[in-house]
Amino acid sequence: MIIRTVSQQHFFLYLISILGILTFIAGFLIRQIAIIQLGKFYTYKVSTTDDHEMIDTGLYAYMRHPAYTGTFLELTGAAFLYNHFILSWFISLSYLIVIHKRIQQEEKILIEKFGSKYQEYMKRAGMFLPKMK
Repeated sequence: MIIRTVSQQHFFLYLISILGILTFIAGFLIRQIAIIQLGKFYTYKVSTTDDHEMIDTGLYAYMRHPAYTGTFLELTGAAFLYNHFILSWFISLSYLIVIHKRIQQEEKILIEKFGSKYQEYMKRAGMFLPKMK
């Protein structure tokens, strides 16, 4: 009975690790695709340029901040990979709190730059996930 319980526990942790790997890979791919789709407009600084264009195609047709979604999935996946559930929630929630402030700054600048065009975009594209219709 004890051997069976231990085996079941190890199998569960193995499945969680596999889920962590898949989540991390999905996050990595989403983040990389988002960066590629932004092209020359990708930057670590919250700013726009004179020739800045609004990107609302590809992943950006469905969500406004897919790179942040990807990073969130990477962090969550890494924590699950190592079976640290409490750490996973702590890191993921901390990331969302910190990044939300940055997103507010970004969206303020984008509204100033693109006006009602960006506000309409905000209505049809979710912040981190596609909007349900």
